[in-house]
Amino acid sequence: MSEIIHLKDQDYSFFGRGAKLKGEFNLQGVTHIAGQIEGDITMTGKEKVTIEPSALINGTLKCHDIEIFGVFKGELLSTGKITVYPSATLSGKIQAQNISIHPGAVVNMEGKTDS
Repeated sequence: MSEIIHLKDQDYSFFGRGAKLKGEFNLQGVTHIAGQIEGDITMTGKEKVTIEPSALINGTLKCHDIEIFGVFKGELLSTGKITVYPSATLSGKIQAQNISIHPGAVVNMEGKTDS
């Protein structure tokens, strides 16, 4: 017998393709962003953030692990790994434990990795 999981018990965030948000966001759980966000995003846990191909983020993002397929402009502070895929455009100030940039990605950054 499968367990029923209610929406109120889910721990995730999803911003759809048509979303246009501006402000300060504190998120937890697995997070997918497919829309546009301008402002500050702080992840309160160590779950992964995915910036989908349709996404445009302009601001500051503090997180653990992140996968970037869309556009990110601003300051990115990761306590884990940043993975930048071929469809991505990344520009700004970057600090992470580990950065992986796939061939084809557009990257213009001032960066630092922690040891």
